[in-house]
Amino acid sequence: MRCVPVLVLFLGAQLLLPGCGKQEIQTLNAWPLDDLAGLISQDDELAIDYEDTVDGAGSLHITAKERRVVKLFEVDGLEVENAVLTYAAWLKCMSVGGNVYLEMWCRVPGRGEVFSRGFETAINRSENWTESQTLFFVDEGSTVDRVRLNLVIENGGHVWVDDVTLTVGPLPADR
Repeated sequence: MRCVPVLVLFLGAQLLLPGCGKQEIQTLNAWPLDDLAGLISQDDELAIDYEDTVDGAGSLHITAKERRVVKLFEVDGLEVENAVLTYAAWLKCMSVGGNVYLEMWCRVPGRGEVFSRGFETAINRSENWTESQTLFFVDEGSTVDRVRLNLVIENGGHVWVDDVTLTVGPLPADR
Protein backbone atom coordinates (compact mmCIF):
# COMPACT_ATOMS: atom_id res chain seq x y z
CA MET A 1 0.00 0.00 0.00
CA ARG A 2 1.39 3.38 -0.99
CA CYS A 3 1.17 6.09 1.70
CA VAL A 4 0.48 9.57 0.42
CA PRO A 5 0.88 12.35 3.00
CA VAL A 6 -2.29 14.38 3.20
CA LEU A 7 -2.74 17.28 5.60
CA VAL A 8 -6.21 18.35 6.65
CA LEU A 9 -6.93 21.49 8.68
CA PHE A 10 -9.48 20.92 11.41
CA LEU A 11 -10.32 23.77 13.81
CA GLY A 12 -6.87 25.24 13.37
CA ALA A 13 -5.08 21.97 14.19
CA GLN A 14 -3.29 19.68 11.78
CA LEU A 15 -4.87 16.26 11.54
CA LEU A 16 -2.60 13.60 10.12
CA LEU A 17 -4.45 10.76 8.50
CA PRO A 18 -4.01 7.30 10.00
CA GLY A 19 -2.06 4.70 8.11
CA CYS A 20 0.74 7.08 7.12
CA GLY A 21 2.97 6.32 10.09
CA LYS A 22 1.91 9.44 11.99
CA GLN A 23 -0.08 9.83 15.19
CA GLU A 24 -3.46 11.52 14.83
CA ILE A 25 -4.53 14.58 16.83
CA GLN A 26 -7.26 13.52 19.27
CA THR A 27 -9.63 15.63 21.34
CA LEU A 28 -9.33 14.55 24.97
CA ASN A 29 -12.17 16.83 26.05
CA ALA A 30 -14.19 19.82 24.85
CA TRP A 31 -16.28 22.27 26.85
CA PRO A 32 -18.69 24.55 24.94
CA LEU A 33 -19.23 26.77 28.04
CA ASP A 34 -22.95 27.17 27.45
CA ASP A 35 -23.53 26.56 31.18
CA LEU A 36 -21.48 26.56 34.40
CA ALA A 37 -21.50 22.76 34.77
CA GLY A 38 -18.08 21.30 35.39
CA LEU A 39 -16.32 24.60 36.12
CA ILE A 40 -14.00 24.41 39.11
CA SER A 41 -14.31 28.11 39.98
CA GLN A 42 -17.85 29.03 40.95
CA ASP A 43 -18.45 32.57 42.22
CA ASP A 44 -20.44 35.74 41.56
CA GLU A 45 -17.86 37.04 39.03
CA LEU A 46 -18.76 34.20 36.62
CA ALA A 47 -21.90 34.04 34.48
CA ILE A 48 -23.05 32.57 31.17
CA ASP A 49 -23.59 35.14 28.41
CA TYR A 50 -26.02 33.88 25.76
CA GLU A 51 -25.69 37.02 23.61
CA ASP A 52 -21.91 37.34 23.13
CA THR A 53 -20.63 33.94 22.03
CA VAL A 54 -18.54 32.34 19.30
CA ASP A 55 -20.75 29.29 18.77
CA GLY A 56 -24.14 30.92 19.40
CA ALA A 57 -24.84 28.71 22.43
CA GLY A 58 -23.28 30.78 25.22
CA SER A 59 -19.91 31.80 26.65
CA LEU A 60 -18.41 32.27 30.10
CA HIS A 61 -18.36 35.96 31.08
CA ILE A 62 -15.98 36.92 33.88
CA THR A 63 -16.23 40.31 35.58
CA ALA A 64 -12.87 40.46 37.36
CA LYS A 65 -12.41 43.17 39.96
CA GLU A 66 -8.64 42.57 40.14
CA ARG A 67 -5.98 40.06 39.12
CA ARG A 68 -7.25 36.51 39.33
CA VAL A 69 -6.80 32.98 38.14
CA VAL A 70 -10.03 31.32 37.04
CA LYS A 71 -9.81 27.56 37.52
CA LEU A 72 -11.77 26.18 34.61
CA PHE A 73 -11.37 22.40 34.28
CA GLU A 74 -9.33 19.41 35.42
CA VAL A 75 -8.78 16.15 33.54
CA ASP A 76 -7.52 13.15 35.53
CA GLY A 77 -6.61 9.62 34.51
CA LEU A 78 -4.47 10.58 31.52
CA GLU A 79 -1.49 8.62 30.21
CA VAL A 80 0.06 11.09 27.77
CA GLU A 81 3.62 10.30 26.69
CA ASN A 82 5.78 11.42 23.76
CA ALA A 83 3.16 13.90 22.53
CA VAL A 84 2.07 17.53 22.61
CA LEU A 85 -0.94 18.66 24.66
CA THR A 86 -2.79 21.69 23.31
CA TYR A 87 -5.17 23.76 25.43
CA ALA A 88 -7.18 26.10 23.18
CA ALA A 89 -10.07 28.50 23.71
CA TRP A 90 -11.70 31.54 22.20
CA LEU A 91 -11.13 34.70 24.28
CA LYS A 92 -12.55 38.20 24.23
CA CYS A 93 -11.92 41.10 26.60
CA MET A 94 -13.11 44.61 27.36
CA SER A 95 -11.37 47.21 29.55
CA VAL A 96 -8.72 44.84 30.88
CA GLY A 97 -5.67 46.55 32.38
CA GLY A 98 -3.23 43.68 31.73
CA ASN A 99 -2.89 40.48 29.75
CA VAL A 100 -5.37 37.62 29.63
CA TYR A 101 -3.93 34.20 28.77
CA LEU A 102 -4.41 30.45 29.10
CA GLU A 103 -2.46 28.48 31.70
CA MET A 104 -2.11 24.68 31.73
CA TRP A 105 -0.70 22.76 34.71
CA CYS A 106 0.44 19.21 33.95
CA ARG A 107 1.27 16.62 36.61
CA VAL A 108 4.23 14.40 35.80
CA PRO A 109 4.49 11.57 38.36
CA GLY A 110 7.85 11.75 40.10
CA ARG A 111 8.43 15.37 39.02
CA GLY A 112 5.34 17.16 40.31
CA GLU A 113 3.42 19.83 38.44
CA VAL A 114 4.83 21.86 35.57
CA PHE A 115 3.06 24.55 33.59
CA SER A 116 2.68 26.17 30.21
CA ARG A 117 1.37 29.71 29.71
CA GLY A 118 0.00 31.12 26.47
CA PHE A 119 1.85 34.44 26.47
CA GLU A 120 2.21 34.32 22.66
CA THR A 121 -1.57 34.41 22.19
CA ALA A 122 -2.44 36.65 25.16
CA ILE A 123 -5.03 39.38 24.69
CA ASN A 124 -5.37 42.71 26.52
CA ARG A 125 -7.28 46.00 26.76
CA SER A 126 -10.32 45.44 24.53
CA GLU A 127 -10.16 42.75 21.86
CA ASN A 128 -12.80 40.89 19.89
CA TRP A 129 -12.95 37.08 19.79
CA THR A 130 -9.47 35.61 19.29
CA GLU A 131 -8.38 31.99 19.34
CA SER A 132 -5.75 31.43 22.02
CA GLN A 133 -3.70 28.38 22.91
CA THR A 134 -0.83 27.03 24.95
CA LEU A 135 1.18 23.89 24.29
CA PHE A 136 2.91 21.41 26.58
CA PHE A 137 5.49 19.02 25.13
CA VAL A 138 5.62 15.62 26.84
CA ASP A 139 8.96 14.07 25.95
CA GLU A 140 9.64 10.36 25.67
CA GLY A 141 10.13 8.84 29.12
CA SER A 142 7.77 11.32 30.82
CA THR A 143 4.05 10.84 31.35
CA VAL A 144 1.34 13.38 32.15
CA ASP A 145 -1.51 11.92 34.23
CA ARG A 146 -3.48 15.08 35.13
CA VAL A 147 -4.07 18.45 33.49
CA ARG A 148 -5.58 21.59 35.06
CA LEU A 149 -6.82 24.35 32.74
CA ASN A 150 -6.84 27.93 34.03
CA LEU A 151 -7.43 31.42 32.69
CA VAL A 152 -5.20 34.20 34.04
CA ILE A 153 -6.49 37.78 34.14
CA GLU A 154 -3.62 40.08 35.15
CA ASN A 155 -5.88 42.99 36.06
CA GLY A 156 -9.60 43.65 36.38
CA GLY A 157 -12.02 43.91 33.47
CA HIS A 158 -14.49 41.88 31.45
CA VAL A 159 -13.36 38.62 29.83
CA TRP A 160 -15.32 36.07 27.81
CA VAL A 161 -14.25 32.45 27.18
CA ASP A 162 -15.83 30.03 24.72
CA ASP A 163 -15.23 26.60 23.19
CA VAL A 164 -12.39 25.24 25.34
CA THR A 165 -10.60 22.15 24.01
CA LEU A 166 -7.81 19.88 25.19
CA THR A 167 -6.14 17.84 22.44
CA VAL A 168 -3.16 15.51 22.17
CA GLY A 169 -1.06 15.04 19.05
CA PRO A 170 2.37 14.03 17.84
CA LEU A 171 5.48 15.94 18.82
CA PRO A 172 6.80 18.13 15.99
CA ALA A 173 9.53 16.46 13.94
CA ASP A 174 11.96 19.31 14.61
CA ARG A 175 11.77 18.90 18.37
